[in-house]
Amino acid sequence: MELINVNLIQPHPKNPRTNLGDLTELAESIRLNGIFQNLTVVPNQENNGYTVVIGHRRLAAAKIAGLNEVPCIIESMDDKKQSAVMLLENMLRNDLTAYEQAKGIQMCLDLGMNTNELSEKTGFKKGTIKHRLNMLKLNQEQVEKCVTKGATIEDFIILEQIKSMERKNEVLKYIGTNEFEYKFNQAINSEKLEKKLAEIKKVLKTFATQVKTNTNGYVNVRSYSHRTDTKNIEIPEDKNLRKYEFTINSYGYAYLYAEPSDEDIAEKNNSIDLAKQKQERREKFEEVFSNAYSTRLMFMKEFLKSKKHNKDSSIIKHSCLLFQHSRNWRYKGIDRLVFQEVNGGKELLEDDSIVDVKEMLKDASINTLAKFVYSMYETTDCLETVKYDLSFDEDDKSLKELYEFLTELGYVISDEEERLVNGSHEYYIKREE
Repeated sequence: MELINVNLIQPHPKNPRTNLGDLTELAESIRLNGIFQNLTVVPNQENNGYTVVIGHRRLAAAKIAGLNEVPCIIESMDDKKQSAVMLLENMLRNDLTAYEQAKGIQMCLDLGMNTNELSEKTGFKKGTIKHRLNMLKLNQEQVEKCVTKGATIEDFIILEQIKSMERKNEVLKYIGTNEFEYKFNQAINSEKLEKKLAEIKKVLKTFATQVKTNTNGYVNVRSYSHRTDTKNIEIPEDKNLRKYEFTINSYGYAYLYAEPSDEDIAEKNNSIDLAKQKQERREKFEEVFSNAYSTRLMFMKEFLKSKKHNKDSSIIKHSCLLFQHSRNWRYKGIDRLVFQEVNGGKELLEDDSIVDVKEMLKDASINTLAKFVYSMYETTDCLETVKYDLSFDEDDKSLKELYEFLTELGYVISDEEERLVNGSHEYYIKREE
C-alpha cells in the first residue's frame, strides 16, 4: 500500500457509476477520521500518474476534505479486467436498482465473463441474473420510465409469463397503474387463445385448406372454439372425395366448410324454393290486408261525413273510456298516420305532447273523439295478426277488437275479413306445415 498524491490520481473514464451521489457526509468523515479503506489504482502511462479502479467516491470526498494523499494499492490490470472489477464492485452495492444491476451484468458478459463466473463473484443466483437480463430485452425507454416511477424487479418478472415481446412492451406501459393487472391477464388470455387455435389449425390442415373467407359456396360443417379438445376433432371419412376449407376469426373461432354434396345442393334448392313460396304468400297476404284496411278506412270517412257519429256518441265515448281503463293509452299510443288519414292530413296535436285520454274526453268534440278512437284501434301495419312464419297470431286481439268497434258503428265485415280475424284464411301457414 502506498500514499499517493490526489493530484496524480484521475477517475476511470469507463466507470459505470456516473453519478457519485451526495459526498457531504463522506467528506466530513474523512476530514475527521481519515480513510480507513484504501483505493485500488492502476498506473497511467500517459501522464505518469494513476487511474482509480475502486474508490471513486472516496477519492472525490478526500479532495473535498482537503487531503493531499490517499492510501492506495497499485494493481496491474488490462482494460478488460479493470472494467470487470468496476462493474462487480458497483453491482454489489445495496443502493443499485435492479435495472442498474442488469446493465452491469450485461457489460460483464460483453467483456467475456459467463453466468457461472458472474454468479460466483457477485453472489447472484443464475435465476437472478436471468431475470435482470430479461429487463434489457424490453423497450429500454419504457423500462427507465417504469423504474423512475418505482417499478420493482417483481413487476418485470411477472411480464416474463407473456411470450410475445410486442405484448410485453405493450403491458409494460401499464406497470404502476390500476390497469396493469387487467392488461396483463388480457395478454395472457390472448396468448392462450392463439396457442389453442394454433393446435386446432394444425389438425384441420391435415385435411382442409385455410382460407380468409368462404367464397366458394361451401357448406358449413361445424365450428371449433378455444374450448375444443383437439382430440375430439373428427377427420372426415370422405376427405379424399370432397374438398374441405376452414377459416379462423379474431374472436377465437374456427369454422370448417365442405364442398357441397348432391344432397346439400338439393337441400339448398329446396330451401330457396320454400323461401320463394313464403315470400309470394306474404305478398298475397299484404294485398289482402291492404284491401281490408282501405275498406275500413273508406267506411270510417263516410261515417264521419254522414254525421252518424253524433247518434253513436255513447259508443265512441264508451270505447274511448274502455281503452283508457284497460290499456292506459296515451296520445303516443294511437296510429298517427291513421289519424291524419281521417282528419284531412292534419295532426291531432302539433307537437309530441303526451295527453291522457281522459283529459282529451273533457273538451274534444264527438267528431274529433271518433277519429281519435278509430286511430287507437286501426293500424297501418298490414300484417298485424300474422307472425313472422306467416302463422296466425292467436294472442293478438287488436284486429278482432277493431272489427267489433266498427261493427257497432254499422260496418259489415266480409267473409274474407272474417277469415283473417278468426285465423281460417288460406294464406295463414298452419303450425304443422
